[in-house]
Amino acid sequence: MSSFGSFESVRELYRTGFTVVYSGREAASNEDKFVIKMFQPSSLMLGEEQAKTESSRFLNSARIQKKVADSGAQHWAPVYDCGSSPEGTFYITDRYDRSLQQLIDGRIKVSTKFLHTIIESIIKGLMELKKECGRPHGNLKATNVLIVGTGDISQTKIVLSDPLSDEQIDDKVHWDSDLRAIAELIHELITHRSTPTVGGWQVPDSEEWNTLIKQAKRWKNLC
Repeated sequence: MSSFGSFESVRELYRTGFTVVYSGREAASNEDKFVIKMFQPSSLMLGEEQAKTESSRFLNSARIQKKVADSGAQHWAPVYDCGSSPEGTFYITDRYDRSLQQLIDGRIKVSTKFLHTIIESIIKGLMELKKECGRPHGNLKATNVLIVGTGDISQTKIVLSDPLSDEQIDDKVHWDSDLRAIAELIHELITHRSTPTVGGWQVPDSEEWNTLIKQAKRWKNLC
């Protein structure tokens, strides 16, 4: 168990690459309702200077996320603390039960209402980021779209996380890449398949798309 300000880690949830995620709690509590996300680059693999650069980018990303969430944004995961420790660079946020990636991997069938809630929330999150920081996300993907609770998706809250650092953002590239990322998420949610990697692709007719179109027409008549 390690301490991070007024928080402490409880157990490791998962790790990928140089990132490890722990469940966390406030020091005076027994409820591990937070997540401590830690970046631990290897100087042996990256080199000392590159490891410092990547750690700085991770911390900058966390501070951007905190700035947007603290501004009153409703579609961003909060950051309660961030900084550096002997173990690595970290930030602390709420513990979310699901991400959009888990829904895609679980091949969850989407309704029009479900899809509308997800995409509307993502767009509102991007607008909140633009309003507060004047920049795109740059790192929009299914693992960075988090879902509050385990109930009906259309009735829950969806938030964004982990924007690209300011140093890495290119306005000429990342405004468009955010839009493409939304299109890719729609494709993956509906077809449960990765999007084609070639440019100018067109989604072929399929049972999933035809079902969604029928649902959309019914939903439009009810609105």
